[in-house]
Amino acid sequence: MKKRKMLKIIASVWLILICSWIYLYRFDLLKFMNEHFYKGETKIELTTEQKIEDFEAFYTTMVESVPYLEQKKALYGIDFVARKDYYLNEVKATKNNLEYYGVMKAIAADLNSFHTDICFPMYSNLLGLNCYNSEKVVQGLGRKEKIDAWWQEIEEGLQEYEDVDLVKVVYIDGKYVVENDCLPQGCSELENYELDQIDGEDAGQYIVEHISIFDLQYDYIHKQAYRGGCVLNDKVGKEVQVVWKNEAGQKIHQTLFMNNGAEVVWSYGYLFSEKYDYYHMEELQEEDVVMQRDDENQLEYVKINNFGNANGDQLKEYLLNTPYQTIVIDLRDNYGGLNNYAVKYLYPGLYDEDVIFSYFWKVPNTKSNKKMSNSLGVRFSYYDRKDKDFIYYKDTLRYKGEQTDKKEVYYLIGSDTGSAADTYMAMVKEKHLGTIVGTNTGGEGLGASFICDTLKNSGLVYVYYPSISIDEDGREDRCAGVAPDIYVGQSKSDFEMEKNLRDYSQKLEYDAVLSWVVNQLK
Repeated sequence: MKKRKMLKIIASVWLILICSWIYLYRFDLLKFMNEHFYKGETKIELTTEQKIEDFEAFYTTMVESVPYLEQKKALYGIDFVARKDYYLNEVKATKNNLEYYGVMKAIAADLNSFHTDICFPMYSNLLGLNCYNSEKVVQGLGRKEKIDAWWQEIEEGLQEYEDVDLVKVVYIDGKYVVENDCLPQGCSELENYELDQIDGEDAGQYIVEHISIFDLQYDYIHKQAYRGGCVLNDKVGKEVQVVWKNEAGQKIHQTLFMNNGAEVVWSYGYLFSEKYDYYHMEELQEEDVVMQRDDENQLEYVKINNFGNANGDQLKEYLLNTPYQTIVIDLRDNYGGLNNYAVKYLYPGLYDEDVIFSYFWKVPNTKSNKKMSNSLGVRFSYYDRKDKDFIYYKDTLRYKGEQTDKKEVYYLIGSDTGSAADTYMAMVKEKHLGTIVGTNTGGEGLGASFICDTLKNSGLVYVYYPSISIDEDGREDRCAGVAPDIYVGQSKSDFEMEKNLRDYSQKLEYDAVLSWVVNQLK
């Protein structure tokens, strides 16, 4: 009897050791299996039924596992749940894989979530995903080969657009206008025109209501929903009748075309060929952290594009030793990273006091969300509330100040400020630690990280955000990001000049948000 018991104990120990070894080295095993047992794919061939099945899986996950759909509907006027048939018809109408990818990405964009997306099929980028379930998905059997095959599909799809003229329209100061440096040949007359109508409907309303890979946003100055962009072309997609109008009321009528595939070409074509590099992407590259001293106005201008860079120690040292009392922190392009970056590097260089910031969130208790809620790290944040439909959490950040000289701090924010940058700005606003200028952040900093998963048939990888922030009593308080203290937008001329400028002295002249701060100091 004792011998049998001892054998059971030994067997249990061995089972624990084997399971632990598999867990610790599971990705090495996946790598070995990928290299030796997976033959790879060179072609993505999807039937209409398979496309529909993948759409249904994505749609169901969003409806069941995302808690802020009603809040988004109220703000943007787009009912994601009710638009299922519309989305389904768009999926069915896709003629090739480039279009299918564009439609799926556009459906995800309707959620207006800083973290929700159908990821671009570029394996090196997927390796940078740092969220729940990402290791399992990205290192999954055949994942790289599947993504590489998708890369080839996109490249082949680009060939249809070699002789297609694309024109990008952007939303600036309440209007949709053509980017001056993006006008196709023969269309220079559109430079001073705005997009007035599409198929007899107000252009702004049309663009918002039709799916696009450009996210929905909300203009708190003009009080209306909009999309950041719209791509028109002269050959491919749905034919539309377009009317342009200038300030004098003169109009230009054109027959053009709209297609989500063309939006993909505009946004990602530069990865494949210079002829699709409408933005001149290399010229737009910028350091993760830019520190510029303005002796004339006696201020420091610091632009931080992410909270995941390797320049934290340098940034902290710079801020601690600046001779000026005024600091401008520009987070308008900061997509986030790690909360600990602001805790460890940014905050200590600006303030002398210590602050504690607690935030609360809830997550729908669904099968998909268990990829997050079952995580050991998240379980430590569990906030005890009895609710079978939701799981409640709390997290606390502790900021320690090291600055010995009192500073006046201004923060510049916008719709591209999100995730960990949004967390930091929520803390700044709650603690009244500076003047915030610009427009609302992209939000999604007061919750857990995002979740990664894959679509079974296509192999496309998607991410989504399962949390909504609440207060200590469980009330949902907002889903629209951090609001600035001072709303400042940009005119078309400001936008056209500023987006291509990296020198601070030039930005000062054309950047309306930065200029507002400097003018306040005079």
